[in-house]
Parts: sequence; structure tokens; C-alpha cells
Amino acid sequence: SVGAWRMSDNGQTIVPVSVGTSQVLAFNPVQPQMMILSYDKNHENSSATLVDMTTANYVLKSSVAKTWITAAAYGADGHTLVFGGYQRVRPSGGGALINVYALTIWDSNTERTLQTMPDDLNTVPIVLVAISPDDNTAVSVSRAADGTQTLILWDLKSGKEAHRIVGFESRINAIAFNPNGRNFAAALAGNDN
Repeated sequence: SVGAWRMSDNGQTIVPVSVGTSQVLAFNPVQPQMMILSYDKNHENSSATLVDMTTANYVLKSSVAKTWITAAAYGADGHTLVFGGYQRVRPSGGGALINVYALTIWDSNTERTLQTMPDDLNTVPIVLVAISPDDNTAVSVSRAADGTQTLILWDLKSGKEAHRIVGFESRINAIAFNPNGRNFAAALAGNDN
């Protein structure tokens, strides 16, 4: 479940939302809405629940089939979302299912995946995502079990990687774009520069 508070009454009113095991939240930049992304008990599908924050009513309940979402961010248009997540697939030679990670662009108006952008880090979890104010660029952070982190800038028009930054010794805790869209920042737990 999710608890959300209204600032207009000094946080006294909770907007009750019950959607199961909630994993990721993203606020709509255009409407007073919150997207709640949760997963089923088998970690095979994610549900996308859009809630009106003024009434606590559900606006949308949809499924993002075969994808377990680990990070999400809204685009400035109020309907495009960028997801980091994985799908469970069986290797071509057989064997146990493995998690294959990719960046996904999803449209909440059509409830459809617009684009999936896999990369060579497809076995490394995507833990953070952000999208630029012009909806042309996304940034993702992948973090391996050994702590190795990779920050990737994505060109959303071409669906390709634009730039990669590696070598962070400190944990990346947050990423965000400047409102002008020309800069982005990563919050680090240590003193990396």
C-alpha cells in the first residue's frame, strides 16, 4: 500500500491507496496524479495504478506484462514514463530463468510500451531513472551486485545509448535533470568528483 499526504492541510490528510506490494512511485508533472508501480508475487508482471491525488480515485489500472519495474520517472508531457526493469527469460541454450534488464518507454494514455532499449549491461539491475524536461533524453543508473555502477544517457528519439559514465566508487543515491534540460546531476554517498 501507499500513504500520501496533502501539503495544503499541513500533511494532516492521508490519501489512502491500497495496491498490493508497491515498489516504485512517480508523480505526474501535469496532473495531480501519482503512478504506483507494484508487482505480483512471482515478480513476473508489474501493475500500473494511476491515482488522482485530489480524490484518491483510481484513474487507471493497467498491467505492464512480463516486466518487473525497479525504477520509473514521468516525462514532462504527463503520459510518457521511463521504466527501468527486467523480464524473466530462459537462455537460448536452456537452463534456469535469468533477469534481463532494459530501459522501457511506456505511454499511460495508450497503456502500451513504445520502445525497449536493452544494452550490454542487461544482467545488471537498473536502480534509478530520470527523463529530461524535453522528453528527448533519459539517464539510468545500473548497479551490479559487487557495487559497480554505470550511468547511461539515452537518446530517446533514436533509442540508443548516447553516453556512458563508469567508475563511481560511492553509491549513486539519486539522479535528476535541471529544468532547462541541459544538465543533470547524480547525488553520491561519498566524495567522488
